[in-house]
Amino acid sequence: MMKERDLNTIIDLLERSCGKFPEQVYLWEKRDGKYEPTSYAETRAHVRDVAAGLMAGTALAHHGRGGACGSWKASVSVCTVE
Repeated sequence: MMKERDLNTIIDLLERSCGKFPEQVYLWEKRDGKYEPTSYAETRAHVRDVAAGLMAGTALAHHGRGGACGSWKASVSVCTVE
């Protein structure tokens, strides 16, 4: 289990919170005029789906160490699902 001092990124915070409160409401979203809850576990699943899609459709390559964060080049592939 993560310790408080191990929370270095927003990802660490999300993972810890999902582990501690999986069935608790993370977000209330208005759908069709009614507020519907989304749990931490559901949010984690959505985040993983989006991340997997980004990783599958985007190739990131690091080039050099210029600037504060270095220089990143993104190549995006677009595909159609039928």
